Amino acid sequence: MEIEFVGAAREVTGSCHILRVAGKTVVLDCGLFQGKRNESHEKNLRLPVPVDQIDAVVLSHAHIDHAGRLPFLVRHGYQGTIWCTPATRDLCAVMLADSAHIQEKDAEFLARRGKESVEPLYAMRHSTRTIELMTAVPYRRAFDVVPGVRVTFIDAGHILGSASVLVDCTEGETTRRFVFSGDIGRSGLPIIRDPEPPDGADVLVMESTYGDRMHEPTEGARARLAAIVRDTAARGGRVLVPAFAVGRTQELVYDLHVLAKAGAIPSMASPMRWTRRALVEPGMLGGEPATMTTRSPLLSLPSSRRRWSTWRTISSVWSTVGTMWVSMPHTTLSQELTDGTGVKASSGTSVR
Repeated sequence: MEIEFVGAAREVTGSCHILRVAGKTVVLDCGLFQGKRNESHEKNLRLPVPVDQIDAVVLSHAHIDHAGRLPFLVRHGYQGTIWCTPATRDLCAVMLADSAHIQEKDAEFLARRGKESVEPLYAMRHSTRTIELMTAVPYRRAFDVVPGVRVTFIDAGHILGSASVLVDCTEGETTRRFVFSGDIGRSGLPIIRDPEPPDGADVLVMESTYGDRMHEPTEGARARLAAIVRDTAARGGRVLVPAFAVGRTQELVYDLHVLAKAGAIPSMASPMRWTRRALVEPGMLGGEPATMTTRSPLLSLPSSRRRWSTWRTISSVWSTVGTMWVSMPHTTLSQELTDGTGVKASSGTSVR
């Protein structure tokens, strides 16, 4: 067994690891490098391994720094299977399309202003084909990726569908377990289930973005959020919270909903006196301006809303609290969301 690290090594984006075992090559994640445009683009142009040498791809979760270069592999001829969980496939359908759209619009935006632009790594058709190549397998169901390599997904508690990957590698009469942690979530959070510890690892590769620090405890975080909202509202101000569209945004919406329902923060349904103007340059976030209207939608980015819709349809991997929240009637904050986007809770969604 041989392991090669070709991304997220001494940096935090571009996750990609190559596992070679029993004469086969398996790629674990193929994420986008992010950072300064030209610098990251040069990294993203380098294939982690020649496409004709890849026997299978296993994806831990849908975040772009782990999945964002999969369409680039497809553009260069990869036609094999991409293994992931059902929720990861559903989220990737939105996120990889967004990624292609962002790249195309960024190039157009720079070209219109006579600035040096970079060619998009892939187009929408490559993102679509990537989803077609994905085979979704639920947690705790072992499956053979290639002869001699059996994989099991367990819940990593990071975002919906996120997995730690247990890889049982057999060479001759010897079987060893290689564990790839993916990104690990925190315990005790609403919506997402707690991460499930792996067992029996002979070799462990673990994400370590925050490995040199201790997170603050989650206890009291909601109360601190309420205090910020109340203080800002009392001054007539506005609270702007930058947040990842998948994961952090849903946690914030949940906490704000709980606080509003309990009367711990002022009503958010009152119109805010924002003129309709772009808050960011077009092309920088999903190719569409982030705007505040007089109705003040709770989520100001169209991509966040589309991803929220996907979150609400994936019922099998929510925590108990999250499932109850999705199922119950919504008012105030969550009503703002459904009124603004047409998103409604779906029923009978099948997990493929």
